[in-house]
Amino acid sequence: MQKFDRYRLYYILMNVSLAAIISGIGSELLYNIGIEHHLDGPIGALAFFLVGLFSVLLPIFLIVARFMRDQYAEEIWKKTAKHFMYVIALIPLFIQIQGWILFGWIKRLDNSTYQYFYHHPIFLPIQWILSTDSFELFMRVWVYSICFFVILFQWHRWRDSR
Repeated sequence: MQKFDRYRLYYILMNVSLAAIISGIGSELLYNIGIEHHLDGPIGALAFFLVGLFSVLLPIFLIVARFMRDQYAEEIWKKTAKHFMYVIALIPLFIQIQGWILFGWIKRLDNSTYQYFYHHPIFLPIQWILSTDSFELFMRVWVYSICFFVILFQWHRWRDSR
């Protein structure tokens, strides 16, 4: 009988979490372009619950569960945390610069061209930030940050294995 190995379990749970994150992001992208999943009733509720559990709550546990990480996972975690902070510092700056450049550019256009470009997908981050209330914005940034940490951890793990 194989002994319980919490270090190996850490990587397995990270993989499960990444799969749930990809599933959730894929579902949200499909919904945003107009393709609905048609999972109604108890099956849809269960799928939503499981994706939420494995893409938000499990990563929170894995981020703070230092006892489950071996030395190698701890090094990858530290590298991920360092790069995560770079991204957290730079993303708002890039969104602001995008707003300055693109909104300044399209305001010079005539009204019909302005309306076309304003509804172009490149403006979605700015439109979303301007149209949501602060609590929803905070919650989405929090959830996306957790998901991004897992994706970045897995990317560092993949990069290190090459």
